[in-house]
Amino acid sequence: MLFDDDPPARVRWTATTRKIYLDELPRIERSRREFLESVRRGR
Repeated sequence: MLFDDDPPARVRWTATTRKIYLDELPRIERSRREFLESVRRGR
């Protein structure tokens, strides 16, 4: 980060981004597992 002209906005953005990522992480991992399993099976 070069400079921070609005710390509260940065904190809100960071918190929201982390929340979305952590909410979606199980889906991301499941999708990755299903994809790797399908590749392993040759489908």
